[in-house]
Amino acid sequence: MTTTATHKEWLTKSQLCEQLKIGRSRLEMSYPLFKQGTHYRLKNPSNPRSQRLWDLVKVEKTLLQPHKNALRQMA
Repeated sequence: MTTTATHKEWLTKSQLCEQLKIGRSRLEMSYPLFKQGTHYRLKNPSNPRSQRLWDLVKVEKTLLQPHKNALRQMA
């Protein structure tokens, strides 16, 4: 029996911005659109101030959707 494991790569903020070709401030303005456990996780879950590790696919999908909040932030 062959099992295929899905490997998800988690990126730092710098890596994420580089992949998305956006600036750090643009990403930070979009923070209200993202949810912990969906778009990012904490590198050290027991420390709430830990570095965030991002899911590129989910962040990109969220940024490409026309959200009321996203449009308001862009204005």
